Amino acid sequence: MINMLLMNRPQTYIPDLYQDSPAGMLPVVDKPMVEYTLERLAENGIKAMTIAVSNITSGRVKTLGDGIRWGINLDYINTDVPSELANYIEQSMGAFRLIDGDIAIDSPVNDMLTSAPENSEQESNLNPSLTYVHDANSAEEMIRFGAVRATMPSQLHELLTRFHAQNLTVLNNPNNDLVIAGHPRDVERNIYVQQGGNASFKSIFGKNVFIGGLCDLHRSCQIQDNVVIGAGAVIDAEVSLDNTVVLPNTHVGEQLDLTNCLVSSEWVFNVVTQGLIKISDAALISKTG
Repeated sequence: MINMLLMNRPQTYIPDLYQDSPAGMLPVVDKPMVEYTLERLAENGIKAMTIAVSNITSGRVKTLGDGIRWGINLDYINTDVPSELANYIEQSMGAFRLIDGDIAIDSPVNDMLTSAPENSEQESNLNPSLTYVHDANSAEEMIRFGAVRATMPSQLHELLTRFHAQNLTVLNNPNNDLVIAGHPRDVERNIYVQQGGNASFKSIFGKNVFIGGLCDLHRSCQIQDNVVIGAGAVIDAEVSLDNTVVLPNTHVGEQLDLTNCLVSSEWVFNVVTQGLIKISDAALISKTG
C-alpha cells in the first residue's frame, strides 16, 4: 500500500494568506493543519509517506522536512515534472492510499485507515478526504488533480466554517500538545500565550484562548471565550473578540466587536450568519507590517 498526501494544489479559499500553499499548510492554532494529520497517521502505524507537491507549493510544503519528528519517513515528488510522477507510479507497483492534506482535524483517521479493503479491485471512497485506488492510471490522474475531495466555489462558506471549527477543536481538546516550554499558561482557564510579543493576561477575560508569538494586544482590548489569535497579529484599543479566530499578521482596528468570526487581513466571515465581508478600510482590518 502506497501512502500519498496530496499537497500540490494551492489553496484558494483564503486568498490573501499563503497563496503559494496548499490548504494543509494553513495555520490551525500553533502549526499547519497537515501536521495534525501526520501526527495521527503516525499514531495509526504509518511509517512512510510520499507528499505530492508542485512548482508553486514545493517551497512551503518541504518545510515539513524528512518526517523524523513524527516517526514517518517523508519523501516528495513534484507533479509538475511529468517524468518524476510517471516514474513514481511505474515503480510503486501497488494500491494507493491518497489523502488530502487538509483532512479535517476531527476525522476518525484510525477508522479511515483500517476499514478499507486493500485487495479490492475497486476504488474505495470511505471519506471525502481519503480514497484507495488500485489502478495506476486512475491514481496518476487523481494525483495530478491534487485532491481527493473536489472543492467548488460554492463551498467557500462551508470551508471557512470548517477552518474556524478546526482551530477551536484543537484549542478545546484537553489532550492537545500546545504547551511549549517558557510560554505563560493559565491551566485553569486553558490559556496559551506565546513569547515575543506584547500580550497581557489582563486583556484576557475568558477561557480557551491562544495568542501566537509576536502579537501586540492593546491593554484595553477584551479577549473573551474561545479565541485564537495568530502570530504577528495586532489587536487595537477597545476591540472585543469572542469565539473568533484571527489569522496571522492581521490588524484588527479600534472598537471592533467580533463574535463568531474568522478574520483575515482583507475580510471578516461570520460562521453563524455565513456573511462574508471584504474590508477595504485599512483602519478596520488590514495586514500588519
